Amino acid sequence: MNSKLKSRYAWISRLLDLDFSADFLASKYLSERIEMSIDDLPSIGKRAIVLGAGPSLEEFRGGKGKIVASDGSAKFLMERGRVPDLVITDLDGLTPRFIRSLFEKGSEIVIHAHGDNLNRIKDLSKEIDLSNFFGTTQVLEMGNLFNPGGFTDGDRAFLISLESGAEIIEMFGMDFGSIVGKYSKPWIRRETRASERKMKKLKIAKKIINDNLWRAKSVHFRRSR
Repeated sequence: MNSKLKSRYAWISRLLDLDFSADFLASKYLSERIEMSIDDLPSIGKRAIVLGAGPSLEEFRGGKGKIVASDGSAKFLMERGRVPDLVITDLDGLTPRFIRSLFEKGSEIVIHAHGDNLNRIKDLSKEIDLSNFFGTTQVLEMGNLFNPGGFTDGDRAFLISLESGAEIIEMFGMDFGSIVGKYSKPWIRRETRASERKMKKLKIAKKIINDNLWRAKSVHFRRSR
């Protein structure tokens, strides 16, 4: 992990009281099952559509470019008969069975490991062989795990789009507001107010994205709230 990523992780760790050892253990477990390197990830081309799970996601009607869905926004797409090209998930917005369905329909899947999702990674590994998935970590890179520098699924989706060659990016459902969209978690049935911890995570995601806007030729946020 380079000095910039170390500094960012330290800031986030202080803000959210993260457990480095738990992050490391989850990453180690995932790294032992991932055989695909980030270099093997197909290019998404010059144009990308990055979807978050904020309330304005439901205004998405399409656009030019391949679709990069962060976590629960993939469910929104599938309900409308659209298969995302790339899915970025830490597994808290999608069930193992749903992820299997995405993979079987042709989505590339990037699984993120952190201290709170080791059991979810284990559950997924029982449902499907993870060797053809891609993996990310927020601590030390190991095996084929890649540290893109992001923290939430949304900002990781943005950063990985840049890494995959995107220059023009449209962002939907990236609201960063106080309302959580119903696609954020499987158990949420309607929009709800964000917790204090969720607001901190949204603040982090917004900062990471803003710090990297210079890397793209054009980034357009489409949101109503």
